[in-house]
Amino acid sequence: MMEAIRSTRPGLFEYHLDAAARYVYLVNGSRLEAYRSITASGTENIWNAHYYRNMSELKDGDLVLMDYAPDYRYYVSDIGRMWPVSGKYSPWQRELLGFVLEYRNVILKRIRPGVTAAQIMEEAKAAMEPVFARTRFSKPVYEQAARRLVNTGGGVFSHPVGMTVHDDGPYIGAPLNPGQVFAVDPQLRVPEENLYIRYEDTVVVTADGVENFTNFLPSELEDIENLMKQEGIVQKLPPLPN
Repeated sequence: MMEAIRSTRPGLFEYHLDAAARYVYLVNGSRLEAYRSITASGTENIWNAHYYRNMSELKDGDLVLMDYAPDYRYYVSDIGRMWPVSGKYSPWQRELLGFVLEYRNVILKRIRPGVTAAQIMEEAKAAMEPVFARTRFSKPVYEQAARRLVNTGGGVFSHPVGMTVHDDGPYIGAPLNPGQVFAVDPQLRVPEENLYIRYEDTVVVTADGVENFTNFLPSELEDIENLMKQEGIVQKLPPLPN
C-alpha cells in the first residue's frame, strides 16, 4: 500500500495502484492477495464500500480508499487507508479523516485483555469528549456523523483475521484474551453527502495490551502526504503509451 500511495498521480487509474501493491506482495513471496483489491477513488466509488472494478481515473481533488492485503505464508491481514490524489488533503478531508484517526488511536490505546469491546468503546466515548470540545466542525452533518461514530463504534471492532480475512472465532461480548487477532475498522458515514471515511488495521491482543501488526504503514495525515512526495514504482516503470 505504501508503494500505491507513492505512485498516486492524477491521470492514472485505480488499477495502476492495485498493480503497484500487487507487485510488492508477489515479488516478496506472497502466495496471492488475501482478498480482491478495493481501490476506490472519488465519492461515488468510495461510498460503494466493497467496490471492486478499479477502472476509474484518478482525479485531482478526490480521495483514494485502498483496502488490500496479502496472503503470506498462509496468513492474511486486513488494512485500509485513504489519501488525496492531489498529494494534499483538502480542509474537509483533513477534518473528517483527522477525527476518525483520533478515535482509532483512542480505541487502540485501550485494547487489553480482561475487558470487553463494549467496555473499551465506553471508555473511548468518554475520552473523545475533550476532542469534541476543541473541534470546530465545518458542517452540522459532520458533527452528527462524528457523534454517531463514537456512540456506535462505527464497526471499530470488526471481524477476526487469520487464515482468511474474515476468520472464525468470535470475540465480541466476552472479555478479550491474549492471542485474539481482529480488524480495527472505524467507519464514519455522512449520508447527506455520500461520504465514507475509514481507517483499518489488524491487531492482536497481548498479555498486557495490544500490538498493531499494520502499524508500519503511515496513519498520520502529514506522514501520508510526505510519502506521496516520493516517486513510486508506476513512475519508475510507467505504463506503455496507448
